[in-house]
Amino acid sequence: MKTITFRVLAIFTLVLLAVQFSFAQVSWETVTTSNGFFGQGAFKSFKQIYLQGNAQRTVSKMEFTGSIMKHFSPKGMDSEITRLDKELFWRFNDRKKTYTEATFAELKQMFEQGVSEYETPKNMPESRPQANEGESEYNWEKPKIEVRKLAGSQNINGFKCQPYVVTATTVGTHKATGIKDTLLIVSHVWSSKKAEQSMKAAKDFNKRLMEKLGFMRQGGRGFAMITGQYMEQLKELQKQVNKIDGYPIKTDMRMTMTSHVKKAKGGSETGSEGETPQVALDDLKSSLGSLFGRKMKKTAKKKSSGATEIFQSTSVIKSIKTGNINSKMFVVPVGYTLTK
Repeated sequence: MKTITFRVLAIFTLVLLAVQFSFAQVSWETVTTSNGFFGQGAFKSFKQIYLQGNAQRTVSKMEFTGSIMKHFSPKGMDSEITRLDKELFWRFNDRKKTYTEATFAELKQMFEQGVSEYETPKNMPESRPQANEGESEYNWEKPKIEVRKLAGSQNINGFKCQPYVVTATTVGTHKATGIKDTLLIVSHVWSSKKAEQSMKAAKDFNKRLMEKLGFMRQGGRGFAMITGQYMEQLKELQKQVNKIDGYPIKTDMRMTMTSHVKKAKGGSETGSEGETPQVALDDLKSSLGSLFGRKMKKTAKKKSSGATEIFQSTSVIKSIKTGNINSKMFVVPVGYTLTK
């Protein structure tokens, strides 16, 4: 009898913990800035995210910060709901009281093609021609990943953070010309153990979402657009970032690549036939300065004639709150009409 009672109690405890975790409620605010792609389309975005169990709501605003592109900034706020239990994604137009719906299967197919319509503002003009966004122009070698824990700590928005630098380097052979170029991705992460407990539910939600969609759903506009070209490198780098202790309060990511193909197309001499991948890598690292030193932030902005910054973004969590959230926030509001 005691054994049966103990087993029942144990099962009840496990179920209770599971229910508590599945209905974990947390909200947080983030600000992301980016120089855009190849120096074009710089933007700043604000997000307020609410999470309750298997549902997440994101209210955001994105604005272009360039002198020309700022006139194409979307009007108003964007509202989105992701439902893991229904495998559905809803986007709302609060002004017209309409919404669009996409299944996870549909979104996954879009990401496999390189970009999702749900991540690109419809009024944003094409800044660069894209022949086939789902296929890379390069045959990439397996990326080399390095993780370094930096000395000291930094207080960011009330969170004591430990800085890390994660790098991914790889050599690619351009399919059309046979010329080799080197890609370097640097992710500078400030991680907080204090925030880890509050954000456990968010981390679990993102993990399950990425498993369902394949990869990088939560990366936002920037990541969604470059995933198709640099999928393997980003995937391996993200694996290592996920292993860092704590939860990232601030993340700065930069993608830089040697530009020998661009020179070759322009008719100038590249000297690439006699250049080894290591020489190209050294040239690229020198253009970024010391990756792991205190001067990294200052020297990262310097560019040599042999390297091009593909993409840069900085994301910072401004606040984290835990507590009850109205469940009505995670369903389609009454009176909204589904549109195609």
